[in-house]
Amino acid sequence: MNQKGVKPSELSRRSKISKGHISAILNGKKTNVELETIRRIAYSLGVTLKDIVCDDTNLLEFGQTAGLSFEEYISLLENTADIINKPTTQSGWEEFYKWQKTFQ
Repeated sequence: MNQKGVKPSELSRRSKISKGHISAILNGKKTNVELETIRRIAYSLGVTLKDIVCDDTNLLEFGQTAGLSFEEYISLLENTADIINKPTTQSGWEEFYKWQKTFQ
């Protein structure tokens, strides 16, 4: 996690969250993270909670319209986390979803 130039150890110090807990979150071993923890991390990084969660309204609307399961919705979020030019419309998300399905 070098986002915003902050190493996990520095994030731990700033947020007063243990290094082990930070590591478990970053490595995906801790998935049910408390809201206060996310807020501490956001504050420590100088960003908002919205910046961290960053769910896309168009993706949400596409997912609900297309009848995607929660797991499929999360998969789309996770599979586009590092993409610079993410879909920005419902039709864009639909195209990405169909493209992604060809690899499964």
